[in-house]
Amino acid sequence: MRTAAYDAPMKPHDTPRTRFPRTHNTQAHASPSSLYSGSTRPRKGHTRCRTLTTPGHTKRWFKNIDSTSGSPGCPMGTGWTTSVRVLRGWLLTWCLVVCLKTSSIHAAGPDAEPDEADNVVVHTMGLANDTVAGTLPPITKDSSCSDMLAWLPPRSSPAVVFQVVSEPYASLEENFISNMELHSTFSRENLYLVCLDEESVAIFDGLGIRCVRYGCLGCPVSRGDIWVLRIDVTICLLNAGQDVLMSDADAIWLRDPTDDLASDAFLDSNVVASRAVMPFPLYHKWGATICMGFAFFRAGGSAMQAFMTVVEEIANELGNDQIAVNEALNKLDVVWDPMSDMNFTDNTRPGTGVIENITVDGGSLKVTLLPHNKYTRSCRRTPISNDTIVAHCVSSDKGEGMATWMKEAHLWNLPDDNDSGRD
Repeated sequence: MRTAAYDAPMKPHDTPRTRFPRTHNTQAHASPSSLYSGSTRPRKGHTRCRTLTTPGHTKRWFKNIDSTSGSPGCPMGTGWTTSVRVLRGWLLTWCLVVCLKTSSIHAAGPDAEPDEADNVVVHTMGLANDTVAGTLPPITKDSSCSDMLAWLPPRSSPAVVFQVVSEPYASLEENFISNMELHSTFSRENLYLVCLDEESVAIFDGLGIRCVRYGCLGCPVSRGDIWVLRIDVTICLLNAGQDVLMSDADAIWLRDPTDDLASDAFLDSNVVASRAVMPFPLYHKWGATICMGFAFFRAGGSAMQAFMTVVEEIANELGNDQIAVNEALNKLDVVWDPMSDMNFTDNTRPGTGVIENITVDGGSLKVTLLPHNKYTRSCRRTPISNDTIVAHCVSSDKGEGMATWMKEAHLWNLPDDNDSGRD
C-alpha cells in the first residue's frame, strides 16, 4: 500500500468524530429589497392637495406652506402628513440606491457592469473566507496552472504539503494533520489538500481546513488520474517558485523533517525522498527507489524544469507518478554515488545520485534518498525507534482499518470515537 487515499472507497463512517477546534466563518448575506411607490387620494370631504415628489415640485410645494396654517387651501393635516411620508420614502430609496451603487463601484471598478460588480463582491467575500463553495475553480489533471495556483495555501514556508483525500480516509488524514502540527513547524495552513468527494469537503471545511475541490466531486476517479494530477500540480507549484512536499496520510511525522530538508547535507539536492522498492526492475538495479509517499521537490533552476518535463511525459503515458519519477531518473542516466548507502532498509546514511548535463548549459540535478532508519518504509525490518522521523509503514490494511495497527504502534494522535463526536 503506497497511497491510501486513492484506493476504492470503503463504507462511510457511522461514528462521529471530533478532531480539531472548529473555525467558524461568518458571512453577511444581503437580499435585494423591493421598492414601492404610490399616490395618495384625499378622503371624501377633504380638500385635494397636490403631493408632488420630484425634487422641483417638492421644493415648490414647501414654498407655499405657511408656517402657521400650512399651504393655502391645504391645511397642515392628512394631506401634509401623507406628502411628508411619501417624500421620506423617496429620500430613503434614493440613499439606498446610491449606497448600493457605491459599494458595487468600489468592489468592481467604475466601469463595471452591475452583474460583474455583484460577482466581484461575492468572490471577494469567498476569498476572505477561503472555504466558501464555488469561489475558486475546482481542479482536475487538465486544469490550467493558474487555476491550480488559485488554491495556493495561506502558508508556503517551509513548503507546500500536497495531499489527496477521500471520505473513507478522512480520519487517517486528520491523524496525519494532528501529528504534523504536534511534531513540526508545519500547520494545516501549509496544506494543498485535494478532496475527492462532498463528504471530505464537509469534514475538513468544518474543521477549518481548506479543501481543494476536485473537478467532479464523488465521480469515479482512477488512481492514474490522481497520480497524474499530483505531478501536474507539483510542476505548476515548482514553476511558481514553491517547494513541494508530498506526504501520504499514512506517513506519520514523529519529528520535524525540516531539520533534514534544510540541512547543509541536503540543501543542494533538487529531490529528497524516502526509499521504496517500486518499480522492481530499478530497485534491483539501484538497491532502492524514490518513494512518492514522502518526497520533497525543491523549486528553482532549469535542471528541475528539465527533469519534471520528462517526469510529466512518462506520467501521462503510464499513469503512475512513482514509476514516472524513477523512470525519468533512469532515462536521464542518473549515476548513484558508490560511496553512498543505496540499500533499501539496512542503512543509516543517505544515498545520492546525480544527473549530469541535464540542461543545455551543462547543469546537473542532484537526488538524495533519505536514510531508512529515520524515514522508515518497512517497519518490520526497521522497527520504529527514537531515531524515526517519518514512519510510513507498509500495511495491507486500507482506510479505517489502518487506525487499528497505528494505535498499536502509538502512531494515532486522535481521541477514540467513543470519547468525542463530530458535530
